[in-house]
Amino acid sequence: MNITRNCLVMTDYDGTLAPFVSDRDRAEPWPGVVETLETLACPVVVITGRDPEEVKKLLSIQRPIDIYGEHGSVHLSSNGERRTLISPDSETLDKLERLTKGLPAKAVEKKTTAIAIHLRNIDEKSRDKAMEVVSLWRKALPIDRWIIDRFDGGFEAKQRGKDKGNAVSSILNKFPHRPACYLGDDKTDEDAFRSLSGRGLPILVSDKEKDTEAAIRLHPPEEVLAFFKTLEKKLKGYRR
Repeated sequence: MNITRNCLVMTDYDGTLAPFVSDRDRAEPWPGVVETLETLACPVVVITGRDPEEVKKLLSIQRPIDIYGEHGSVHLSSNGERRTLISPDSETLDKLERLTKGLPAKAVEKKTTAIAIHLRNIDEKSRDKAMEVVSLWRKALPIDRWIIDRFDGGFEAKQRGKDKGNAVSSILNKFPHRPACYLGDDKTDEDAFRSLSGRGLPILVSDKEKDTEAAIRLHPPEEVLAFFKTLEKKLKGYRR
């Protein structure tokens, strides 16, 4: 990636800027991440499966930052404006939520355009129940409008039409000709890697080798921080 003052940093949150923890509400960034992002003299955009307000709260970053939540379905701009980029199918979402009855509350995450089941930190009986629920989801979903994705630590039913790849393409259109990178750790980030291919640097953040569209792999958190600090040094002297 050709580093200039016009470069663009896009990144996932969980597993990339922050570790996976038992309590999702306490998934704070690794030490040094926020401080380094604060000093980067280029636009920074977070693309996450979470609601964007959650990430804004967890990051507690002072600089202007755009956040695309729910895999690009919801945009929270740097000035605080929130927009849902697809029409929510509330009827199907409510039906899917009812099917999760009996699962631990901490395992179910209902969003604006999606619903997720988290398998981390639940007992074996609850895991078995969760797999039954996913099977029920598959039967209940209108497959022309919904899809079930497996992610690192669970399953998510979400509306078709938006993914991290769409979000990356939209952002690149807003910042044409800027050298760009995207950092992500999960299967859901592969769409972003593909959208960036030939237009920037896709970076897998993982301790393990994986089949991926990414060009390079960084071990979290040390190599991620080192990457950001290298960017910081090269961008030093430029204004945002």
